[in-house]
Amino acid sequence: MTEFMDFAVRNWYLFVALFFFIGWLLAADTMQRRKGIISVDAQKVVRLMNDNAVQVYDIRSHKEYQNGFISGAKHMDPASLDNYITEIQKSKKSPLIVCARGATASGIAAKLKKSGVEADVYALAGGMLKWTEDKLPTVRK
Repeated sequence: MTEFMDFAVRNWYLFVALFFFIGWLLAADTMQRRKGIISVDAQKVVRLMNDNAVQVYDIRSHKEYQNGFISGAKHMDPASLDNYITEIQKSKKSPLIVCARGATASGIAAKLKKSGVEADVYALAGGMLKWTEDKLPTVRK
């Protein structure tokens, strides 16, 4: 234990950086949840779909969408997001945004919340890449 304390004293900046990084990760997740944006993994998506709680919106390119999408997903062009806002607001289901890797979905989810969508907005963590890695089913057009 004494060796650890000596190491900690000599390398205090490493511990400060570690605690800063952990705090940053926790704060980012908390801020997203506070805004009503919830990042969910593929297993949680399956549960939400089985409960009929979400409508899936796939924001990938039309070609990517046709090559395989989550059953029941609607294709949504991010450039025409405004055209979908009324539909999403009237729906009794929460929107679940899906992209290729997960990063773009969070941004679109944030835009939906800013535009006045009151329901929780979900984003698939890891996107369709993670969905297919987990060997979950897709539909082709």
